[in-house]
Amino acid sequence: MADKKKRLTASEALALLFDSFTSGKEVDVNLEELVDIDEGEGGNYVDMGQQTDKQPEEGEEDEGEEKKGEGEEDEGEEKEGEGEEKEGEGEEDEGEEKKGEGAESSDTLSVWTMDLQRVLLCPQTKASTMYYKTKLQMHNFTCFNMNNRDGYCYAWEEHEGSLSSEVFAHLQSNHFESVLQANRNIEKVIVWSDGCGYQNRCATISNAYLYLAMKHGVSIEQKFLVAGHTQMECDSMHSLIERRIVQDVYTPRDYVVIFEAARINPSPYRVTQLYHNDFMKLSGTYVTNIRPGKKVGDPTVHDLRALQYLTDGRIRYKLDFESDWEDLPRRISIPDNKPFKWIPLFPAQLPITLRKYSDLQSMKNVLPRVAHKYYDDLPHQ
Repeated sequence: MADKKKRLTASEALALLFDSFTSGKEVDVNLEELVDIDEGEGGNYVDMGQQTDKQPEEGEEDEGEEKKGEGEEDEGEEKEGEGEEKEGEGEEDEGEEKKGEGAESSDTLSVWTMDLQRVLLCPQTKASTMYYKTKLQMHNFTCFNMNNRDGYCYAWEEHEGSLSSEVFAHLQSNHFESVLQANRNIEKVIVWSDGCGYQNRCATISNAYLYLAMKHGVSIEQKFLVAGHTQMECDSMHSLIERRIVQDVYTPRDYVVIFEAARINPSPYRVTQLYHNDFMKLSGTYVTNIRPGKKVGDPTVHDLRALQYLTDGRIRYKLDFESDWEDLPRRISIPDNKPFKWIPLFPAQLPITLRKYSDLQSMKNVLPRVAHKYYDDLPHQ
C-alpha cells in the first residue's frame, strides 16, 4: 500500500519559503504539496467556499436589482426635475438683474478701456535695405466703449506730438468732452487702464479729469489694473489692426486707412488724425501731487488702485478695489474768479534727428514717388 502523500499547512509552507530566502539554500518542495489540499485535512486548511455567506438565488438577485434600479431612477428624475426648475428660476432672475444693470449703465453709466498701441514704424516694406535704417514713429491711442463696443483711434506722428503726460491728458479730456456732450444723461464715467505713469496715473491726468468732472457735473473714476493682468478689450483693437497690416506702408496716411478699414461689424473704428496744433494743455493745476502718503514708508502713487473725481472738486482714492473711498490728503486749489482753460501745447512741429532724416531720405529709392515729398518736408535738426 502506497504511503499517503504528505500535506503541508499554510504556516509550514511559509516557513519553508522563508528559510529558503534567508539561507540561500534550495528547498525540495513539490508544488503539488502546496496545492493538493483536501477539504478538512490539516488544521490551517480553509475551504474557500465556507468563507462567503449564502448567496441569493438568481431570481431574488434580479428582482432586488430591478427594484433598486426603479427606485434610483424615480428619485433621480425627481431630483433632476427639481434642479432644472430651480436652475431655470435662477437663470431668469440673473438675466433680469443683468438686463436691469445694462439698461442703467447705458443711460447713466459709461464704461471705457484705453491704452496706447505699440509703436508703428513708417515706412514699412520688405526691402532689405531698410532693415537697419531708423524710421518714423506712428502712435495710436485707442479707446473702447464697453456699452456699445465702439472703438476710437487717435493717431499722430512723432513730429506732430510727443508722448508726454500733457498729450495724454488732452487726448482723454477731449475724448470724454465729446462723449458727455453727445450723451447728456451720463452721470458717471469709469475708465479702466494700466498703471503707466505718464499715460494714466499722474497729477497731469488727474487735473484734466477733475476739470471735466466739475465742468459737466459728473463723477469720473479711474481704475488701474494690476501689473501683469492688463489685458483689456481695447487690446483687441490693436490685434485686429496689426492683422490688417499685410501690405507695404509708405506714409502714415496708409496707417490711417488701415485703422478705418480694420473693422466692419458692429461699426468701423472712428479714427482721428492729430497734428501739433490739436494738442492742448491746461493753463493751471488743481493739484500738484497725487501721492496718498506723505512720510517715508507711506503708500506712493504706484500703490493707487483707483481715483475718483467729484463734482465738488474733491479727489478720492483706493489702494485696493475692495476698500472704501478715502479723501486724497493733498491740497486742491480751485480758482474762484478765473477758471482754467486749454492753451496750445506745441507752438510748431517737433524736429526729428538728423540721422533719422538722412535714413528716411536714403529709403526713397524703394518708395513710390508720391511719398517723396512727405519725407522731404519733415522738420529735422
